[in-house]
Amino acid sequence: MILDTFGGSGSTAVAAVRSGRRFILMEQDEGYYHTLANASKMNTENNNKPTLPAFPLTKAEEDEVMKLAAVGFMPHEIAVSMEWTRERRTAFCILANVPGSAISVLITAGRATGRAQPQIKLQEAAKAGNIEAIKALQNLQRTNRFNELVNNMDDDEFTP
Repeated sequence: MILDTFGGSGSTAVAAVRSGRRFILMEQDEGYYHTLANASKMNTENNNKPTLPAFPLTKAEEDEVMKLAAVGFMPHEIAVSMEWTRERRTAFCILANVPGSAISVLITAGRATGRAQPQIKLQEAAKAGNIEAIKALQNLQRTNRFNELVNNMDDDEFTP
């Protein structure tokens, strides 16, 4: 459930619907009423989430998808590298772009692993007193915080 006390143009509602979440919007300006009324209708329609098709993977296939995602491969690149039929590759790519699907979660976990392992090694070197590792870790932490802020911004926060 997402609560936005400054509903405005409803961009939070759109993001909530796209990610399969419910939302509550509030807005003081009456000029946005109709936009938010339409968003409320989307919220009601979002209660019936579609059931996603199963996409079973062997343990070896899961491991391979995780490895490829960890080094930065995009879903379509992962699909091409697997020895699957064209239909299976297409289904994989579609499910990779559906938030919450097993494939999307697997790819996200692979990417997180790929980012975390080098950072953990850097942190260990920094704890051991390696000055260069400390500096690199500080820069990396700043970059991670910046990326987190950018990822959590609404589209309307980018406009002047």
